[in-house]
Amino acid sequence: MGAVPFLLGKWAIEEMSVRRAPVMLTGASTGIGFAIVENLLAAGYSVLAGVRREQDAARLGSLGGGRCRPLMLDVASPEDRLRIRAEIAGLVGEEGLGGLVHNAGLAVFQPVEGLDDDLLLQQFQVNVFGAVALTRDLLPHLRRAKGTVVHVSSLAGNIAQPYFGAYAASKWALEAFTDALRIEVAPQGVKVVSIQPGAIATPIWQKSLAQARARHGALPQELAEFYGADLEHLARGAAMLGARGLSPRRVAAVVRKALEARSPRARYRVGPDARLGPWLRVIPDGLRDALLRRVLGLGRHGGGRG
Repeated sequence: MGAVPFLLGKWAIEEMSVRRAPVMLTGASTGIGFAIVENLLAAGYSVLAGVRREQDAARLGSLGGGRCRPLMLDVASPEDRLRIRAEIAGLVGEEGLGGLVHNAGLAVFQPVEGLDDDLLLQQFQVNVFGAVALTRDLLPHLRRAKGTVVHVSSLAGNIAQPYFGAYAASKWALEAFTDALRIEVAPQGVKVVSIQPGAIATPIWQKSLAQARARHGALPQELAEFYGADLEHLARGAAMLGARGLSPRRVAAVVRKALEARSPRARYRVGPDARLGPWLRVIPDGLRDALLRRVLGLGRHGGGRG
């Protein structure tokens, strides 16, 4: 692949040799997203990194000798997406996009009975609606470079765990869109891939748990009696998971593998728990339910009423 120039008015990046056209990434500021930025820059890519905070943009802009271009983007905002569509067109020109990696995500931790409409909508706006809309807007640039769309999904795209129903539902929806899109755009030379990580040590756990504990404290007394002990037990477990999971670099390496593959797999599963997920789908539902409750340690903490 030839050199890729970025010309941005007064801001410019010198031409440089890269493996392919530039890659757009959402959710680039921390965790898996930041690991992907580092991995791609180390491999010689130019990266358009979507972030929501100015301080993250400043930090990322100093990486890669100018090959990382931060873009202010809240994927749930139609106004942001409209602006990004115009920015990308000016940035990549006829070269097109070599990849579009959807990593921005939100994990809602709440019993189904405690989900209100706004919270459920927020979950889908970030994890599903934003990803689908941004892909739709940037497909012309991906076609130009015969690029790859990568959805960073989850083990939850295979198995819905209790109290993460909204999160799992969003990932199942994302998997469905991934399958449909993959078939639709294959004749155009665009590839579509799902990455399904298992337990990864990322800040999403700390962010989600801080928000979740505030919501759980505001549950009506009756719901707190039914679900409170299980929620607190799972919150403690998730906090440990956030510290003991696999390194985000493992996911980043798989993302780059998918971007560089001539014929990538439809799905890449990262971690032993992610690889186990599909097998849990083939056992009887009742047995799987009982197994999940046992493994997660639910119903042992004095909570719930008969």
